[in-house]
Amino acid sequence: RGKHSISLVREVKNGIMDAAFIGMYTDTLGLTVETILEEPLVVALPAKHRLAQKRRLGFDDLRGEPMFWFERRLNPGFYDHCQAFFDQIDFKPNVIPEPLEHHIMLGLIAEGQGIALISSSLQNVKRQGVVFRALKEEARTLSMGIVVVYSKNNHSPVLHPFLDLVRASTLTPS
Repeated sequence: RGKHSISLVREVKNGIMDAAFIGMYTDTLGLTVETILEEPLVVALPAKHRLAQKRRLGFDDLRGEPMFWFERRLNPGFYDHCQAFFDQIDFKPNVIPEPLEHHIMLGLIAEGQGIALISSSLQNVKRQGVVFRALKEEARTLSMGIVVVYSKNNHSPVLHPFLDLVRASTLTPS
């Protein structure tokens, strides 16, 4: 695992690094942020689960379901972003601790131990006994992604050529 987004932000602010790729919703006060990739969350659930018959799921469907969820300290910005959304719709997740390894969590889901919200690209990791369902429109604000952060005051000669390269290869239109 690489450095956490919080320490990368600190290094960009301190001028140790010119730019960094970090997770969305990290506190980046004082830095310029450009979105590189944004993807919606999907629900991973056991293939035999009653909700697997639906094509799209809403949070009313998920109420009371045991849900793998991470500790706030692992990603405070994203945790708070999701919590604000949950509070807004009065959703109280029935949390079970999320294993650090993605494949272990998928194994537990396959065994019927719970469901999870994951970024849509992770559904490409096929796992027998696990199906993925899109969320309804109401959950559009729930997404994960990567941003590049840098300081406007950084006059490094390599920063702007680097940012131009990043922008040219960005998957989402800016």
